[in-house]
This record gives sequence, structure tokens and C-alpha cells, in this order.
Amino acid sequence: MKRFSLWALLFSFLSLPMMAESEETEEVVPSKVNLGVSFGTVNSDLKALNLPQLMLRDGYAPFAEYWTWHVDVTSEFFFCKERFSLATGVRFTSRYAAVDNGWDEMYWMVKETPTTCDYITLGSLGQRNLYMGVPLAMRVFFAPYQCRVRPYVKVDASFDFRIATNNYVDILNERMERLFERPIMDQLGKPDVFHASLGASGGVRIRCNNFYVNPEIIFPLFELGNAPIHFVEKGDMGCGAGLKVSFQFPIGHSDEEVVEVESTYDTAVQSEKDMPTEDF
Repeated sequence: MKRFSLWALLFSFLSLPMMAESEETEEVVPSKVNLGVSFGTVNSDLKALNLPQLMLRDGYAPFAEYWTWHVDVTSEFFFCKERFSLATGVRFTSRYAAVDNGWDEMYWMVKETPTTCDYITLGSLGQRNLYMGVPLAMRVFFAPYQCRVRPYVKVDASFDFRIATNNYVDILNERMERLFERPIMDQLGKPDVFHASLGASGGVRIRCNNFYVNPEIIFPLFELGNAPIHFVEKGDMGCGAGLKVSFQFPIGHSDEEVVEVESTYDTAVQSEKDMPTEDF
């Protein structure tokens, strides 16, 4: 909550200058909505595992590679002469973590007694979780809407519902695989059904004829609540960084400037047809 409050305060501070623009200007910008699709990916550092059954030959703790990608279909609404926008829609997210023996030989403890421990050799293991959720994004632009290239900053939150989990394990011995593949996958577990994330990004909005391209850099991205991968340590999720690009198509009005012109007609002056006529 502290991180969320900090980003909300920063966003409010950045948006104040745009909201305080003079109302005396004659320019009128009709409301506009952008419909678009975006693609993003985030890579994180190696993550510590909560798998006491797993060990490496050299005795070091195993780590997992973790990354995520998502696809959004959103509608974006503009305010304050397109200096400020809010966007929401639907997001599909894939979160993946994997450990393989490229680091070292891996062993999984299948039986423990007071005097002995039995292990089998693994090639790799991992988990993929698929989520469907609702993204909420707020953008502040630093150039007028008439500009072809407009830099911006964005605060982005996502509230997701897990729709599928796929655990996998590669056991090098075929006989051991038949015996222990299912029990090990069950021990990898599943994360919470609900998940949330919060991040910030910066990018540029580029007008290309009848559509817009928005490349941006995501940093930082915080995973809120429990880890989205069940066997990753909760406190080791930290923050990630990534890239995102979106394509948007405006509806509502074109980018042509609309100017409101005041009438200069003086009611004290009569039109020519109302002037008296005289014969000379």
C-alpha cells in the first residue's frame, strides 16, 4: 500500500499543471477515445526457490529464471486537452519460471529416513500460470496534442485472476519418471487465484497517419501480494523491468484543431437590406 500511495501521489503532482491551464483560451478539443492493442514483456533477476527437496551437486541454492508477457485490449479516454488519459480493458498474462541443469546437476529428494535420503536426477522443472485480468493505466503527456511525437509517463496497475496452471518436470531416468513425475508436479503447487501488480513506465506517443504507436520502457514493476509462481520465495520477487509497445486507433474526432470563433456582429449596425432607400 505504501508503494501504491507513493505512485499515486507522484501522478497527482505531475497532473496538476495540466489541470490548471487557463480557461480563457478559445481552443476547444472534442472528447476522443483510442481503441488499441498492446504487447509487453518483463524480465526479472533470478529468484530464490522455496523447494527444500531440490538441491544442486555443488551444494549451492538453486534459482529460477522468471519472466512474464502480456497482451492488452484497451480503451483510452482523454481529458484536459489530451494532457491526461485513463485506460482500461482486458489483459491476458503469462508468468513463467524455470530451473534447468544448465547451472549444475539437480537432484530431488524422494525419500528421507533418519539415516538416509534417496534422490533422483532432474533435467529441469518449471511452472507457467495464465491470468485474465483488468488493467488500469493513467498517462500524463508533456507535449500538446497537436504534436506528432509526445513523451509521457504512465502508472499502470493490473488485477488478475488465474485461469490455468501448468507444472512440468523432466526426470532423466525413464523408470523414475513414471514413478515420480506426478508426485513432484503436485509438490510444485499452485499460486493464489488472485494477483495484482503495480508499475511505472515512460514512453513516446507517435502519430502515424490514422493510428498511434506507443513504445515504452517499464520500470519498475512490483508484484503485489504473494508470488505469482508458487515455488518462488515471496520476498524475492523484488521488481522487474521490461518493454512494451501498443497500437491505437482513435475514434471520436480527428487530430485537426478545432477553434471556437466569437461573433463580431454589432447589433447597432443594420444590414444593407434594412437601410432606407432614397431617390436622387
